[in-house]
Amino acid sequence: MNLKAWRYYMDLYHGSYLKLLLAFAEAVGMALTSYLILIFIRVVFDKIIPSGNVTNLFLIGALIITLYLLTSVLLLVIRSSTLKLTKTAIQKLREMILEKLYAMPRSMNISTDKGREHAMLISDVERLDVMSNTLVSKVIPAVLISGTLCAVLLYNNLLLSVVIFASFILLLAQNRWLRKPLQGKIDKFHQAFERYCKEMNFLMKIMDLTMVQGAEDHEKARQKQHILALRTASMENAMCRTAYELTQSTMVSCATIIVLIIGGRAVVLGQMSLGSLFTFFAAIMLMRPQLQQLSVSIPHIIEGDRSLIKLVNWLTAAVPIIYSGEKKIEFCGKLEMRSVSFGFNGQPLLTDLNLEFKPGHKTAIIGRNGSGKSTIANLILGFYRPDSGALYADGHSYDALCMKDLRRQIGVVRQEPVIFRGTILDNVTYGCPEVAKEHILTALRISTVNEFLDLLPEGLMTFVGEDGLQLSGGQRQRIALARALLRQPKMLILDEPTNHLDLPSVHQFLVNLRELPNTPSIILISHDLELVREADNVYSLEEGRLNEVRNKVMA
Repeated sequence: MNLKAWRYYMDLYHGSYLKLLLAFAEAVGMALTSYLILIFIRVVFDKIIPSGNVTNLFLIGALIITLYLLTSVLLLVIRSSTLKLTKTAIQKLREMILEKLYAMPRSMNISTDKGREHAMLISDVERLDVMSNTLVSKVIPAVLISGTLCAVLLYNNLLLSVVIFASFILLLAQNRWLRKPLQGKIDKFHQAFERYCKEMNFLMKIMDLTMVQGAEDHEKARQKQHILALRTASMENAMCRTAYELTQSTMVSCATIIVLIIGGRAVVLGQMSLGSLFTFFAAIMLMRPQLQQLSVSIPHIIEGDRSLIKLVNWLTAAVPIIYSGEKKIEFCGKLEMRSVSFGFNGQPLLTDLNLEFKPGHKTAIIGRNGSGKSTIANLILGFYRPDSGALYADGHSYDALCMKDLRRQIGVVRQEPVIFRGTILDNVTYGCPEVAKEHILTALRISTVNEFLDLLPEGLMTFVGEDGLQLSGGQRQRIALARALLRQPKMLILDEPTNHLDLPSVHQFLVNLRELPNTPSIILISHDLELVREADNVYSLEEGRLNEVRNKVMA
């Protein structure tokens, strides 16, 4: 057991400890009810039946039935109260995962195995949820009830108690013996399931490429290998669980029969009353489902424990803080890069950049692919921190600023814009659900979305399909432009806008921008020399350094 992980887990219940104690008290109530049932069973066989008092027999029988019903009600109450506790704890965990995902810098996000991480964050949280429910609402009550019944057994007959306790020891030994291989099978199944999820996600993304390449047979054969591996791991896991549960159930049944034989002999020899034997046997019958509950729960607890360790390791992994300032400003569009240098994994990419973006001006950055143009955009957005040098927005250091607030005032259109499943309106208004209608119309007109909108039967309510695949590349780019304009940004970053738009469309968009009351400062990242003629300043990025070349380009 990983103590660090379990301390983290218990912190999820902070503020609910009193409710947990109340749930345990309800479980103790169930145990006491079981104890009363056993007392009345002994009274029936030792006193009422020998006396021939049928009336009392019916009364005691009705009382025992009432206690059984009370036990069921208590069990329902325990399940209800503990479910609220465990589901609230899992909700907290999912919220913590959400916060962690947004706290992770872009450098960590792009280097993460997304398929595996997705499988972990979904499947492992679900396994932890199952374990939490099993542990709090089933295992703990079963342990308390079994403990009470054990006390009854000891009180009734020492010899038979020794038989039962010997069975317990054998069960514990068997649990210890099978636990390690069961853990191995569970880990193997989890790994196979994560690989399968990752591969299916990959398959959905490259399906068009697979068909274009005529590689269906190759991809099917590859995916079938993962499906086979998952089937094998799943079968081994299920067989190991079945063997574990069956062995435990068989041992409990054998112990019950041994008790019946030894106890029957004691009754025949006059060493034990019939009532004591029936009480003992009834205690075992009441304990048996509790032991079965524990037996069935062990695999869930093992799974949950493994998942808990993975999740806690992920949640507590150090995350470098890019910027931690909290100052909010009314950004005017002036941004400076002063002696900025940056690289990846010790390899320099940008060296000693000094650049100023002025409000209302268009600045173009040209350069070959991989030269670092998009990295400049990511530095401006605060996704990366310079290795040396600093950035300033309206004269304020990035270290002092709230980056989330600053990003709200910067519009960005990537060369491969993100378009998600939903309507055109959903995509345009993402992040601004309550924006005024006139702002939407203005954004649609300036981005030239309205040029194709009237051709669609559902207009703004047209569904765009998964990743916007029902739209052309140019339509997706225009929707991204409209989305960027909706907040009326003070700075607009256009990363390779001619990737999906023809040059006249981009020119028209830039002309339309002049209609805005406060024209944003514009950063054009491109390798298209025709496009950058629109810029007031043009810089060439070569070998990590910027050179102003506007005059050369204009010539």
